[in-house]
Amino acid sequence: GDKDRNQMEGILSDEGIARIDNSHIIAFTESDVADWTKWQEKLFAIVPIGMRSEKPEFVMTANTYEANIKTLKDQNNRPLYAETFNPVDGSEVCTFKGRPVVLVEDDVFENFNDALTNEYFGMYWVPNKAYGINSNLEFTVTDYFDHETNQWVKKALVINDGKILDGGYIYLLKKSVAQG
Repeated sequence: GDKDRNQMEGILSDEGIARIDNSHIIAFTESDVADWTKWQEKLFAIVPIGMRSEKPEFVMTANTYEANIKTLKDQNNRPLYAETFNPVDGSEVCTFKGRPVVLVEDDVFENFNDALTNEYFGMYWVPNKAYGINSNLEFTVTDYFDHETNQWVKKALVINDGKILDGGYIYLLKKSVAQG
């Protein structure tokens, strides 16, 4: 279809997916996501040593993190997750296997439990190596009065462009339904 020229190349766009090797798109069933050994086998075991030192991070919804990551247990039904808070401001520190977890809304990724087969529920990546944004760094700000809503509106505009720099630093996580 026609590419919207007002949009940056997204990672989940057709152009973005085409730049990520199939071996970096990992399918998880419901039983896989609930089993920490499957996370080890399917994702952590295949991440190259060079990427491990680049401080990769996860991106997923708060729902996926709360309902699927924080509920992981070992064989003795003990939780693997330990609550961690920033002692300075009291905010929750979200991590998975010692890596930061950036929480996003479900318009970026699906919640794992709500996702359909082949829908993406998360990503493991090195942001500064994987994706680049170019900008002229100039903002234009306009104030005007909207007579329909009787409110002042402040509108800001910045010109930028973005695209995947290296798909090798991106692992996409998608839901798969187990075949019965």
